[in-house]
Amino acid sequence: MLRELRIENIAIIEHCEIAFSEGLNILTGETGAGKSIILASLNLILGERASNDDIRTGADKAWVEAAFELRKDSAASRWLAEQDWLDANGELLVRREITRAGRNRCFINGRGATLAQLKELGDRLADLHGQHQHQSLLDAERHIEALDQFGDYHDLLSQAGANYAEWMRLNQALKRLLTDERETERLKDNLRYQIREIDEAAIDPGLDNDLESLRQRLQHAERLQLAAQAAYDLLYEGEANEVSIAALLGRIDDELGAIADIEPQARKLYERQQELASAIEDLGAELRDYRDGIDGDPQRLTEVDNRCELLRRLKRKYGATLEEVLEARDRYENELNALENCEAEIERTRKQLEKQSQTLRSICEELTKKRTQSAKKFSRALIAILAELNMPNCRFDFRMETQMAVAEECAIELQGERRRVHERGWDYGEFMLSTNTGEELKPLRKIASGGEISRIMLALKSMTAAREQIPTMVFDEIDVGISGATGGKVGQKMAALARHSQVICITHLPQIAACAQTHFQVAKSDDGQRATVAVRTLGKDARLNELARLISGETITQTGLKHARELIEKSG
Repeated sequence: MLRELRIENIAIIEHCEIAFSEGLNILTGETGAGKSIILASLNLILGERASNDDIRTGADKAWVEAAFELRKDSAASRWLAEQDWLDANGELLVRREITRAGRNRCFINGRGATLAQLKELGDRLADLHGQHQHQSLLDAERHIEALDQFGDYHDLLSQAGANYAEWMRLNQALKRLLTDERETERLKDNLRYQIREIDEAAIDPGLDNDLESLRQRLQHAERLQLAAQAAYDLLYEGEANEVSIAALLGRIDDELGAIADIEPQARKLYERQQELASAIEDLGAELRDYRDGIDGDPQRLTEVDNRCELLRRLKRKYGATLEEVLEARDRYENELNALENCEAEIERTRKQLEKQSQTLRSICEELTKKRTQSAKKFSRALIAILAELNMPNCRFDFRMETQMAVAEECAIELQGERRRVHERGWDYGEFMLSTNTGEELKPLRKIASGGEISRIMLALKSMTAAREQIPTMVFDEIDVGISGATGGKVGQKMAALARHSQVICITHLPQIAACAQTHFQVAKSDDGQRATVAVRTLGKDARLNELARLISGETITQTGLKHARELIEKSG
């Protein structure tokens, strides 16, 4: 439950502290006194969006802080435990800060949190009902949710939600596979072409370097042959009027051979000369072979040039090196294999979808049975509470049906019919109401007045409060369209609701305010320069005067005071 709410620099509130209690907490005050600002501040704590326009004029920063007391088994405690934020004493402190610069900070038990986390926690801390929430009753699509909150089949609903999510995933997967079939064929053709282009090039790592060397040799063939021939001639024939290198080496061989046997050093020199002669002979043979092996064929050069250009084109398309080109080829082959398995994937997804459809269909059928049974109890309980709220001649029914799907929609088939499905099954329902004797049942949205809507909302919350386990319930404008004795009935019902949950209510009706266990007055003052808001807890006498003001207006009369005492005594 909410123990304390502290507000700083929100709208016209400079500073405000409110200590709430268990049971029914009532806030009253003149129109424009600041009651809506208090609710807006509580909404910030519960994770709603903030704007720097919420900051009080002249201030750079605003904040709201709330202290809660939690039961160990509450949904909020379980959530905090999952996040490792649970306080051992069951206390919770939530803080929200906003600045002119747009900076928004959230804190849960002193630790930084995201707005999404604050919203998740807020949904487990309080249930706020204002005029917008009341009007949601006019939306027939929300009615099935109200029945489900009352019904005792929440585990089945969870199964429906989980199975629906998987069923939708498979539907979308199959649709994507079928829709992409034409695109898949185009991709397959493109991959086959790329693989064929690389394969036909017959490449190996390093081939480009080898071909470039060959191209250089062919391009300079004449120059290479001439140089090799010149070197060969110098080796064996010499230049004009000169002795060849081979002849000179022969003469050296004769000279050193003559002294080789005289002493060891001469022998070593002779042997080195022999090695040199052998090397020269080898060099000559290699020069001859190199010269004879050079191919100066222009056609061959053209072929090599074309092949080098092919390899350059492949590297521009598929990778910086031939190694990367080959890696790309393997990757394309894997992609092609995956795409060629598309038909098998389609068939596999179809089978999975059919199996999931059967499971979801069974859950939907079971939910329909549960809802049919629950709808009768729901109607009886709601009629009884509405009678307590001065709607004694009310008749109510929950009209439930399924809807047929259009051709484009995902649907579950049953007995040849394609039924529209949602996360709560395939049932759709609408509240049917008759508020006067002899009148036929009609859709709630067509006949209910504002006051009737407020009472129906209160009746629904009374029926589901214990099941929802929301520790704090907040009502704003619950008194729209009602007055007099009906207001007293509403106040009594809210007091009864407060036995299960803490209830905070803003009202202008003295009949509702008289039922308060804790009564706060919200007042605005203006010194001519700034408006400020103050909230005070009313004691016995002050509460009596506030009720008399609600009855009589600004001038409190003895009649108003008398009536106020009677309301308090009657509500007690």
